[in-house]
Amino acid sequence: MKNLVRAGLMSAVMVVLMCGGVFAQSSFSAQGGAMVNGLIFGRSGSYVQNTSLDITNVTNEVVHCKVTFYDHDGIDITHLAKVYTGSAGSRTIVLATGTAEYDIPAHSTRCFQLDSGIDGSYRYCSAEILWSSEDKKPHKALIGTARNSGGTGTSLYYGNYPINNGQPF
Repeated sequence: MKNLVRAGLMSAVMVVLMCGGVFAQSSFSAQGGAMVNGLIFGRSGSYVQNTSLDITNVTNEVVHCKVTFYDHDGIDITHLAKVYTGSAGSRTIVLATGTAEYDIPAHSTRCFQLDSGIDGSYRYCSAEILWSSEDKKPHKALIGTARNSGGTGTSLYYGNYPINNGQPF
């Protein structure tokens, strides 16, 4: 009986230790966030459909933003993401590829976009937006818009909608 109790206790300790390692992998401590659904992207021949999130920092401090994109089956597809900023020229500037974790300077906007993917792919998506800041005072630091666009080059469409009903989060 004593060995059975000891084996049970050791099993419980092992489970706690193994789970602790899994939970320790995520070091992002979010102060706020929002969920976005209704995102779609894909490619079929000359037809391309894109989705992106334009996220603006409304604080006076740098905000660390982490966007996780999920496909229609709940699979993390953030590796298909790129982070962009604007430029004085006619092209956007790619700041990061394969990630959607980036610092957004005070009162600045960054575009988090999914690559259109491989020909023949089509995905309904959602995104989780989390943020943190060195300043622990702000309760709402970001505001954003989701954008879906697509077409063949001669026939285009464009639509956007506010994240969090247009309110800071």
